[in-house]
Amino acid sequence: TRNLTLYIGNSDNSLTIGQGGAGGDNQGAQSFKLSRSYTVTAADLQLREFLGSPGNMTITVETDSSNVPSGTLVDASSAAAAILQGSISAGYSFVRATFSGGFVLDAGTSYWLRARVTTSAVNNAYSWGRDSVTATYPDGNAAGQLGGIWTKFPSDDANFTILGYEASSQYESWLYVNTDNFVTWRLSSSG
Repeated sequence: TRNLTLYIGNSDNSLTIGQGGAGGDNQGAQSFKLSRSYTVTAADLQLREFLGSPGNMTITVETDSSNVPSGTLVDASSAAAAILQGSISAGYSFVRATFSGGFVLDAGTSYWLRARVTTSAVNNAYSWGRDSVTATYPDGNAAGQLGGIWTKFPSDDANFTILGYEASSQYESWLYVNTDNFVTWRLSSSG
């Protein structure tokens, strides 16, 4: 399994996941595209505890609808995963959501990585690290939902990684972008 696409920038802002101080059902999402058809097996999100005890987080990969998540999973049986509350700490760190069985995503198509919790209590939330100053990820942007209404952040990117392997080749390729925006390509035989 390799990094297929990712963005790691400054965490100068965040997406609130759960019930923030003002209440409401906050959700966060990041759109992305892949350069080739890949089988996706996991996603890493830069998360931290923000308020209270929001419970487990649900991570989904969804289709696009007018530049926001559609609510439709790309694969009904495997495009959802849980991140357990105990795996998210008080400081920002990357936390993995593993998709059971994996699923294939097509090249050049916009998809959404979406995060939510099902708490109903105010002041129970996580933060997903978001870069709103130097964001440079070219194939997507962040969005947040409050009370069922999505707000697009076209100049912002949430910090994330999509992991998997190339679906149609014996070769694996991956892209790594670090905080200084250097890009490294690697091509290697997997068999």
